Amino acid sequence: MDKYNMHLLGWKSFESLCTNIMQYIFGATYTPFSEGKDGGRDGYFEGQSDIELNDKVLEGKFVFQCKHTSKEEKNLTFSIVENEVLKVTNLVKNTGIEHYIIFTNYNLSATNENLIKKEFLKIKGLKSCTILGQEWFESTIDANIFLRRLVPRLYGIGDLSEILDDRVHKQSSALLGELQANVLTFVNTNSYQQALKGIMEKRFIILLGPPAVGKTSIAATLCMTSIAENESHETVILNSANEFRKHWNPENPHKTYWFDDAFGSTNLDNLLLNEWERVFPLLNIAIKKGASIIFTSRDYIFKEARQR
Repeated sequence: MDKYNMHLLGWKSFESLCTNIMQYIFGATYTPFSEGKDGGRDGYFEGQSDIELNDKVLEGKFVFQCKHTSKEEKNLTFSIVENEVLKVTNLVKNTGIEHYIIFTNYNLSATNENLIKKEFLKIKGLKSCTILGQEWFESTIDANIFLRRLVPRLYGIGDLSEILDDRVHKQSSALLGELQANVLTFVNTNSYQQALKGIMEKRFIILLGPPAVGKTSIAATLCMTSIAENESHETVILNSANEFRKHWNPENPHKTYWFDDAFGSTNLDNLLLNEWERVFPLLNIAIKKGASIIFTSRDYIFKEARQR
């Protein structure tokens, strides 16, 4: 089986992966197109590519298209993309597209690749046709850890032992084992991406919302991906500020501390709140030294806690 088993990813998650790859490799000017009839395009980019395609750096107007299959041994043939020729012809004519790129998890033989490229390059004005397949995806994801964390479902369908490269400690491994099944149903939302950015940049986030909206799921996924991508990074799940005071070790500062229902589970717990008032200075020191802190709380509890 392939390292990331993208035939199990589903077309929507595969398209999301492609979008994230382009946003973080081609840059912020990459534009994904909305769902529906795409007219032969899933995304657009104008400028100079930061990576080599066809063994050189390309510049101009790019259009991207995703071709996903749920069948592991399915081969990409010209018949599968034949209908795209007219669409790309119109894009070249009407918008000046110069480069056409196909993302795919289909198996691709050298013969079929050359045939597909040959047919598309018959389009007058199209300068290049590039097909990026399974091996390219694996090397690109491996080289960009952030991509795996953006699409955590990859941990659920891939060869976890190979992805983690035998770096997970016993405590971390146990947590990963518990969470891996949940990752298969995890939905990569804007909230998750904002939380990931916050924990990586600021190392302190508070996940707020009413019951059953996914706060715990996001926190668990952040912890799992952090463990998976850093051999020395451990996650400690605690219940109170006093437990943090007991377990924080300045000699081993790079840990993630997760406090679920930090201020009470169903109502504000004044004892927990008073503990946090005393421990917050220590918490700030821990963050400055490299600790990452995740709080979850029901929004109405947090609102009352702030008022008090």
